[in-house]
Amino acid sequence: MESPLNQLKSRILGRKGKSSKTELTNMLFMVREFGCLGELIGRDFEVRDPKGKLVFTIRQKPMAISQMNKLLKEFGPLKQLDREIEEKKWGTKNKGRKH
Repeated sequence: MESPLNQLKSRILGRKGKSSKTELTNMLFMVREFGCLGELIGRDFEVRDPKGKLVFTIRQKPMAISQMNKLLKEFGPLKQLDREIEEKKWGTKNKGRKH
């Protein structure tokens, strides 16, 4: 069985494994900046009573790719703004060593 992260990668890459690096980078950006890994891959919650007996389970389905794309479009200007702030902070563009 695949780990949730590998399932996420395979979901991003699609069935044929064709995907641009920017799609994967955008997904990782969302996970890092917004802490939304649970929303992207789904998650399960267990509700237990004080004695420890399982009362019920809540399953959150993964975010749809279309919803993720809408979010990325909304946060695109924020990424550009952060990039511009970093460039001003460190001087001119394309100067120094690449990371």
